[in-house]
Amino acid sequence: MAQAAKRACANTAGESHSIEATTTPERTQQDLVNVIELINQTDLWPYSPARLAKSSAKRKKSSAKKKKGDAKNKKKRVISFEGRVDKVWKLLTNTRGMSDRQEYNASYKVCIGIQGIIKSIRHQCGELSSPATRRNGLSALADIGEYVAESQGRLGSEVRKELGRNLKFVSTLRHIVTIMSEDERRVVRQDNKTPGGLWRRLKESLRTTRAYCLFDGFDSILEYFKMGPEESEDDEDEDEDEDEEEEEEEEKSRQKMNGELKSTNG
Repeated sequence: MAQAAKRACANTAGESHSIEATTTPERTQQDLVNVIELINQTDLWPYSPARLAKSSAKRKKSSAKKKKGDAKNKKKRVISFEGRVDKVWKLLTNTRGMSDRQEYNASYKVCIGIQGIIKSIRHQCGELSSPATRRNGLSALADIGEYVAESQGRLGSEVRKELGRNLKFVSTLRHIVTIMSEDERRVVRQDNKTPGGLWRRLKESLRTTRAYCLFDGFDSILEYFKMGPEESEDDEDEDEDEDEEEEEEEEKSRQKMNGELKSTNG
């Protein structure tokens, strides 16, 4: 009985010794490396390269799809800038009860506000905007130009001095017009039959701002709207008559301004 127990203990010790002999530190480390490589080759581990690569590709695809959808929505959406034009009008006319000095002090903030509005119009009339939005942007700028030119008092005088030599107005016009296609420009050019037509309004704004020597380069912007060969001769004759009328009105405006200056100096 005792001998059997000794043999059993010897066998157990032998088996334990053989296990310890085979489980060396080098083998344990190699097994760990093999397990890690196996995990990395599959997507079982949340942070495995395979799973991370799939997740990154999925995010990129989703982002590209979202951008494409946003671009389509922008081309369909029509933005009106009437509210911003009204804000410019209020900035220039809200002078009730203000002294000459107060108007002078307020002119800086008014200029900053108008420049911000012009910048916002430029931002929303980009390549992804709809053609109607770009036309609305031109219409808004035409109104803003006239409002600045015709603003009254010390505030209006200071605003004209500051914005008249600022390049944001003309550069925004150029930005919108150069983005427009030839068909878009043709539509604007042909919109001259009614007093509220966009082409007429642009030319009226040019005439008004030119009388006050504002926004140098405005006239060159309208050169982008030159007529195509498909337009009729009647339109050409009509435009020539309009140009003659504009020149006469400009001459009258200059004479009126000179008369006011003479009376002031006298």
